[in-house]
Amino acid sequence: YINRGNVYLKLGQNFLAITDYNQAIRLDSNDAEAYNNRGVAHRNLGRPKQAMSDFDQAIRLDPYYAEAFNNRGNLYTNFGEYARACQDYQKACELGDCANFKFAKKNMDC
Repeated sequence: YINRGNVYLKLGQNFLAITDYNQAIRLDSNDAEAYNNRGVAHRNLGRPKQAMSDFDQAIRLDPYYAEAFNNRGNLYTNFGEYARACQDYQKACELGDCANFKFAKKNMDC
């Protein structure tokens, strides 16, 4: 379900992606990738609260998931919560993905 959801996500078919991620979560409620990717689909649909909840859950399940920290940081940036965004970008950088943190340091005074 995750793989098919990922294809739907790439095709911009966010509702279908969410349906598949929901099924993946029903089968394995500890799958951080399913929550993270469902969060992306919710974000794409303009549902920031649902997206934030999914990113939070992905991070709870896998505190080493750099992509989830970056995704949550992007939401915080959209909300204007730059300090929290910087924290998430910095954590993602500590986990090996520094692109957003470097950009934020340059543009958001992280």
